[in-house]
Amino acid sequence: MVFSSISFLLFFLPCLLVCYFLVPQRFRNLRNMVLLAFSLIFYGWGGPSFLLLMLASIALNYICGLFCGGKKLPKWVRAMSVFIAVAGGIGMLGYFKYAGFMAEIVNKLGFMVPIPEVVLPIGISFYTFQG
Repeated sequence: MVFSSISFLLFFLPCLLVCYFLVPQRFRNLRNMVLLAFSLIFYGWGGPSFLLLMLASIALNYICGLFCGGKKLPKWVRAMSVFIAVAGGIGMLGYFKYAGFMAEIVNKLGFMVPIPEVVLPIGISFYTFQG
């Protein structure tokens, strides 16, 4: 689904707006959950096979963010949580974008490594760097 498609403009967007504005303003967290749910539905519409990957990325960044923001935690724990979040995101991005390229380089060095046929998830660079 694209933003300019009829299904988005006549179905998805009105449903989102109705659900969002049915939640009273004082329940900001619930409104954010509505936006999160509709965002995941929108993403899943374009690439349902990678929805679990996006959920894993969201969970990793959220949990690491909780540890990073914990003022009572030791400094090394907060620093380690930042490292884990960045390494996880960059590792995921690196695998999906460069696994085939790296296998080709290793093969040119004389080793016989199978070249993986990796499909690039929609928007992986965007949501990785946002995380």
